[in-house]
Amino acid sequence: MVKPEIQDAQPNASLSLRSMPFIAERKTAERLPATRVSGIVNDIFEMTVKEDEIMNIIHLPSKHLGPAYLSIVRRIRISESSYTDKTSCC
Repeated sequence: MVKPEIQDAQPNASLSLRSMPFIAERKTAERLPATRVSGIVNDIFEMTVKEDEIMNIIHLPSKHLGPAYLSIVRRIRISESSYTDKTSCC
């Protein structure tokens, strides 16, 4: 069986392309700190992932999207926040 070689998917990456979305979702969608994401990855996959690697994964789209990514970040930063704290009910 011949396996196709994927060139330049993520050169010099220590993690697979399958693990990167998992890590990115834990960091962004679940809003977990990088230290907690690192612990989860270690518990589930028995892989050691450093905090700086996690932050690098989060910033990878900026390299590919360029100005569009900066525009998205700028719009997020100036958008209004919605606080939905339901613990102080009447």
